[in-house]
Amino acid sequence: MTCSLFKRLVDAYVDSELDGAEAMEVWRHADHCPDCARELARARYVKVKMEEGAGHGLPDGLEDRILLATTGSVSPAAKPEVLRRPVWAWGLTAAAAAAFAIMAIALLRPTPAPPPTTASAAEDSIYSEGFDPLAIPIPAPASARTASFGP
Repeated sequence: MTCSLFKRLVDAYVDSELDGAEAMEVWRHADHCPDCARELARARYVKVKMEEGAGHGLPDGLEDRILLATTGSVSPAAKPEVLRRPVWAWGLTAAAAAAFAIMAIALLRPTPAPPPTTASAAEDSIYSEGFDPLAIPIPAPASARTASFGP
């Protein structure tokens, strides 16, 4: 392992993020290289100090200094308001957009043409002129006209 590779991996080693083989290589290199051993000691020291300071609050006056530097005033009114939508508002917005899209598709879809009829053009013209097929006299059968009654 080279010193440059060690320097890239030392923080991951201290945070136990390396697999066993890589961790063993980093440890062996630090065991034989005094400069990298000092770098490993520094990384461990930084980790310990970061963990110790994790429970502490902000120093007094830090918030006021940040406000003064960013807004020019330390009054609470100078703090920018963060407007947030409630979670349900996002769901309502999505539902309204979906409903609008469905209605737009339904209204803009072309109307289907009526199915073709089997009637011919001649039948259409007859019925459109008021033709009544039941008004046509039906002649009696020939056998009924010549039938004789009696012997």
